[in-house]
Amino acid sequence: MSRKFKNYLRTAFVLCVFLIIVVGVVALHLKKRSIQPQVSSTASTSTEGLFAPEIPINEYWDYANLQGLRLYVNNTDRNVIYALNDRGKIAWVIQGKDYGIDGYEIRHSNHQLFLTGSHWDSLKGHYSTLWVFGMDGKLRWKHLFDGYLDMPKMLLMDSLMILENSSMNTCDRGCGITCKKQVETEICHSDALWAFDVDTGRLVWKNTTRDFYPWLLERASDGNIVTRSGGVGPGRWRHDYTVSSTTGVIKSHSAIVNDVEFGQDRKHLIWDENAQTVALTMPYSSTTYWTVKRSHPLYKLVLKGKTTGLEFYVLDDLIVARLHVKEGIMYGINKMNGKILWTKNFDSPQWSSWKFKTLNQTMVMEMTHHSRCVDICDTCPKNSSICFDTAEPKECTVCKGKEESAPGYSRMQIWGVDAKTGNVLWKFNGEKNYLYIDALDKDRGTVTIDDYKGATSTFRVLDILTGRELP
Repeated sequence: MSRKFKNYLRTAFVLCVFLIIVVGVVALHLKKRSIQPQVSSTASTSTEGLFAPEIPINEYWDYANLQGLRLYVNNTDRNVIYALNDRGKIAWVIQGKDYGIDGYEIRHSNHQLFLTGSHWDSLKGHYSTLWVFGMDGKLRWKHLFDGYLDMPKMLLMDSLMILENSSMNTCDRGCGITCKKQVETEICHSDALWAFDVDTGRLVWKNTTRDFYPWLLERASDGNIVTRSGGVGPGRWRHDYTVSSTTGVIKSHSAIVNDVEFGQDRKHLIWDENAQTVALTMPYSSTTYWTVKRSHPLYKLVLKGKTTGLEFYVLDDLIVARLHVKEGIMYGINKMNGKILWTKNFDSPQWSSWKFKTLNQTMVMEMTHHSRCVDICDTCPKNSSICFDTAEPKECTVCKGKEESAPGYSRMQIWGVDAKTGNVLWKFNGEKNYLYIDALDKDRGTVTIDDYKGATSTFRVLDILTGRELP
């Protein structure tokens, strides 16, 4: 074997040994890395097992985890909030008694807790208090509101906190014992929309527009505030507002009444305060059928309705406006152009109108008759009853004889009215005391009536133009 060949073998052996050592080191390193997650998971489990709360957490509401703290709340009998760290140690406590808190609602952001509570004074005045705490458990600021504070609709916009409240307290507060006689009679309804600096409690703006108490409060895409109020019940206007989030000024206001309850074609009557117009539109589209301006009688009627409680019903062939009080006035309005067609007094102390439907230019109405007499009045002569519209003993009226005059008696009729003139075309008396409009059949030109008393119903089909019962 030559010397050169021996040197070659020696070099190859050294290289093999070196390669084996490198492979072993790499394998050992990879093995350590592969078991590292197990070690971390074990450590995490061990840390989790160290949570040993210093309070009986099963007796509290597990409210939220905020900024590494677990909040446990009792907002009824104990009025306390505990903040526990990840080991269960008490980081801080808010004791309601230290702040005059006796029962509260709680909301939160990432950095604050918002507590609200209500109380009544000796004159039955209702008040609400807002407390704002930081995540260190310290009180940042508080504010007292006259009336009810609606916390569920709280809106946070950057550094602003938007709130609304409504009050129906006695008008003249602070007058001591002299106010007690006014509590039941002189009630003032006031509404307000507030904007506070959420960090300092500084009042940025306040909107006190009358009857402005929205059931919807949202942030618009342009940074303004969208609110909605009213519209509860048939014939009632639903008011939509756009409010500046920086100043609280109302930038636009419109009111809508629809026909979901009484009509089928789903058109909306819209009053726009900024444009000073009333229009008939198709909802969720750009379709407008007609528009009238402030000089038009319909516009004036809508404005009148804002203060008198006039209700508007958009039917299929007609728009009806009704003042729902005894001897109230009803207006018939042309649905094609907004022209007022007629004015009638269908309602009276004895009769009141309720549900309306139209078909083939005929309006059918549910009319209810009430006895003017109610329960026996102790101050009246024996066997006398007092009428709905009287209250003095000298005005007591003997109510006897006819069944219709008996206290508590009521019955119903269905009336057919010409939609163009307001003239009554027919009246239908059923065999039983209660009559209800069930359905309209456009193809047959009929209205189906539910003649109902007790547990028995009889459905009757009437010709819409004559009121004649059909087989």
